[in-house]
Amino acid sequence: MPRKPRDNRRAIPAPRPKPETTLGTVYLLHFAAPPRFKNHYVGWTSNLPQRVRAHANGDGCYTTAAFADAGIPFAIARLWPDQPTRFERQIKKRGPANYCPLCAERRRKQTGWSRGQAELRAVGLLPESEWLR
Repeated sequence: MPRKPRDNRRAIPAPRPKPETTLGTVYLLHFAAPPRFKNHYVGWTSNLPQRVRAHANGDGCYTTAAFADAGIPFAIARLWPDQPTRFERQIKKRGPANYCPLCAERRRKQTGWSRGQAELRAVGLLPESEWLR
């Protein structure tokens, strides 16, 4: 008697539903620290006022607690409302200083010209007479 062919196919599991993405505020803290120290902290929270109070009291995290103990003040440099937690990781990976308007202003004051002028100067589109030294 011939054997029946065996069905080796497995059942395909149903796709898992993606977890609900919780949105909150991503914030960037800028510390008035000496240059050799870390100057930024990026965080995510669903309750910004409570989280900022915790940072100010030294209860927020290890980094802000160390700055609070040293008496180094901070400012909220930038806010991104209604963002998922992965956006916080993107900012951290790309470097918080690149997103800090306070650092950008300080760089402009130190160099004397804006990033746009620097790019034009690098490619030779800004005449030498217009260079700010």
